[in-house]
This record gives sequence, C-alpha cells and structure tokens, in this order.
Amino acid sequence: MKKVLLVDDSSVVRERIRTIISKNHKVHVLEACNGIEGLKVIEGNKDISLMFVDVNMPEMDGITMLKRLHNDFSLPEANIVMLTTEATKELKTQARENGAKAWVLKPVSEDKVNMIFKKLL
Repeated sequence: MKKVLLVDDSSVVRERIRTIISKNHKVHVLEACNGIEGLKVIEGNKDISLMFVDVNMPEMDGITMLKRLHNDFSLPEANIVMLTTEATKELKTQARENGAKAWVLKPVSEDKVNMIFKKLL
C-alpha cells in the first residue's frame, strides 16, 4: 500500500485532504504539523510515495523542509506537492529546485487532489 504524508500546521487542512484521499484512494496516510515533524516521519518511512507540504508553517517551513529532504534524504519515489495561499514565482522556483512536482493553492478541492493522484501516482 502506498504511503502519503500530509505536512501542514492546520489540522483542518490535513483532515480535508485525508478525507478526500481516504474516500477515493487506497493509501496509508501519515501526518505531521510542521517540517521538523515531517522529517521525523520520513526518517521512519522512506517509502513515502506522495507528500503534501504546506509552505508556511511554524518551527520549519515547507521550503526549508524540502531543502533538507533534497540534501539529507534519498527518496526517489516521493512526489512532493506544495500547499499554500501564495503563488509567487520565487517560491515556486525554490520549491521546484528542491524537488516539488506540483503547487496547489488553498482551499484544496477534491478535484485537484484527485487530479494530482492521477498524475503523480
């Protein structure tokens, strides 16, 4: 069973994505509320296939988390999707340079999550 990691400081956002995923896909969902916790989850789960990572979080933001992933981990199968309310070119470039495959603006729609699954998994 494929693993999906949700990293967002908003429990509401994590619940929304988890509900969509559970309804439409057979995957194991893991969660973290910031980049530090996300990296800890990844340390114990190197077989994560898809990650939804918020850009703005306390303690460690999503871009910093991606940089750490890019430098410290080898996750060849992981597809990373950034979640945010922002869409600046600079942030998108930083995310892409550190492994992000997609960018989703909040609020996250069920159609968008399903499209990402179809495209990346």
